[in-house]
Amino acid sequence: MSAHTLGPWHIVKVDKSEWQINSDVSDWCVVSVTPIIGGHDYLSKEDKANARLIAAAPNLLNEGKKLIETLKNMAIDASYFLAFELAIVKAGGKS
Repeated sequence: MSAHTLGPWHIVKVDKSEWQINSDVSDWCVVSVTPIIGGHDYLSKEDKANARLIAAAPNLLNEGKKLIETLKNMAIDASYFLAFELAIVKAGGKS
């Protein structure tokens, strides 16, 4: 079982100043993206890009795990994907 909210996740555009990242499984809000710095009432291009990256996180993690297993089964030198594997471990809450 995963420690994070099950994915996939999707973006809900609440209004011009808030996007929510919701779970497809429960439709619960995982995170809300709002402009905190800058004093404006709209999401910047960077805010929107961050929201899209967050929404893609469960898929990226799942596909990354599959890729690591495939590479291990192919007996490829582990040094080629060690950094990637460490990022996946970090995403799981381990350091």
